[in-house]
Amino acid sequence: MDASYGPYARALKRICAEEVFHAQHGESIILALAEGTKEQKEMLQEALNRWWEALLMFFGPPTADTTGTSKQDITIKYRIRTKTNEQLRQDFFTKYVPRIWALGLKIPDETMHFDKEKGQWIYRQPDWERFKEIIRNNGPKSQERLELRRTAYKQNAWVREALGSVRTAG
Repeated sequence: MDASYGPYARALKRICAEEVFHAQHGESIILALAEGTKEQKEMLQEALNRWWEALLMFFGPPTADTTGTSKQDITIKYRIRTKTNEQLRQDFFTKYVPRIWALGLKIPDETMHFDKEKGQWIYRQPDWERFKEIIRNNGPKSQERLELRRTAYKQNAWVREALGSVRTAG
């Protein structure tokens, strides 16, 4: 990893090695479904349709102007990262869009194509207003997720209490 902060760069090397394994595992599952029954292939297409916008949002807004905020410029300035959100999204498209099409699946974006003159993928932007709502914990599953965290926090209070008594006893 090429980052200016040594501990971050070293940690990323280990993290990325682990993530490669996860990606390969996911790819093998997708291939099995794509080569499976008609129902399995339909299930795969439905999942692609359902997750496509979230997948594009995963990389973050292309610029700070898109959502009113973005830390990508400062992280690139200090070489914590070397690529913009859009460059990462374009890299993803280059690797996976041809594979998706080769499996006979349809990208849920009729505008998706590679513009050879510009050397980039053209696609429909996700709803960045929706993205802002999601990161403000107003997404479709936000309250469910937050309630799960609150419940876990309450149920594990005894651990914090036990650790607190150990610290004060010593």
